[in-house]
Order: sequence, then C-alpha cells, then structure tokens
Amino acid sequence: MAHAHGVKTKTIEIVHPWTYETAGDPEPSAPVFLKIKNRGRQSDRLLGAVTTRATAVELRGAPQPGSGATKRVAAIEIKAGEAVELSPSGYALQLSGVTKPFPPYDSFTMTLTFERAGKIDVEVLVEERSGAAPHKH
Repeated sequence: MAHAHGVKTKTIEIVHPWTYETAGDPEPSAPVFLKIKNRGRQSDRLLGAVTTRATAVELRGAPQPGSGATKRVAAIEIKAGEAVELSPSGYALQLSGVTKPFPPYDSFTMTLTFERAGKIDVEVLVEERSGAAPHKH
C-alpha cells in the first residue's frame, strides 16, 4: 500500500521526496524530486541540500528543449501560499559523487536549507525505474 510521506514545518511542507533506483548504473549521480509548499506569508528560497549518500547536491533548472541539459541555479523561490514541484521536467536536486547505488525501496536522509525556514530533514524514497511513466505525486 502506497502512502504519502513528507515533512511539515510552520511555513514549509515537503511532499514525497524521491529518486530513481541506480543499482547497476555506472553513473554516480542521481536526481531527487519533491514538492515544496510554502504555507507562510512570505516567500522563501531553497538554497541547497546535503546528504551523506553523495559528495555534492546542486539545484538544477528545467531540462532545455532539444538537448535535455540542465543549468545550475543559485536558489529556487517558493512564493507565499504557492508550491513548486521538483520533477523530471522541471527543477531538481542533482546528487553527484553518489557513495553507493540506490536499490529500489531504499531510503536515505537529506537536509534541505531554506533562506527563512532554515534546515529541514527529509526522507528520500528510492523508486523502481520502470518503463512506465512515474506516478504523479
């Protein structure tokens, strides 16, 4: 049975942080996706993230049409009362220097850093990489 997971603070709600399995992939990087809801009265910005499962985490913009390349961004703004979806077609947290593969159904902790809300720990779930499109979160 699938269930939603996430973290709520006074102003920020993080919904279903997830990544694809990397078991068997030679590439030592992986994207992390999630939804950020700003329940506060002021805009906030995601400034970065860290995890013991990777040497670095970058904020990346949406894939460019044609090439699929992404650009590093300094921050991701979440306006008051709005939500931002980090997804395969939008912003993402890009892990590099992944310390060990992510098998399906594994999970790991990541700490997100916000300009106003500060540090928030989330549990990132590892999902199977199947031929079907990822389910909507």
